Amino acid sequence: MDRRRCCDLSGLDFLEVEGRKVGLLGLRQTFADVAELGLSSDEEIADQLLSLVEVYNWVPEESREAYRKALLREYRRWLAQSAIGRGSSQVQRGGHASSWFSAD
Repeated sequence: MDRRRCCDLSGLDFLEVEGRKVGLLGLRQTFADVAELGLSSDEEIADQLLSLVEVYNWVPEESREAYRKALLREYRRWLAQSAIGRGSSQVQRGGHASSWFSAD
């Protein structure tokens, strides 16, 4: 019997939001897409991050601000790690620790 998953979860990243680990699809691509926009204000960046994350993920209305903060925090880490090519993490990607996420 072929036991395949219904969905490809290789693009699943885990992010800490309000003290809980949540799985988000397409987070790395979202970060790359936002970086290409060249936005400068935290408000614009956080809004764009949340907007793109919501394309493939459900975000509870009451947690939107917490997601914005967590996404912006991890986006900044991702940018820094992209620039220097290394880092540490406590948040997981696909079941393994990612090199640029942190669970502050």
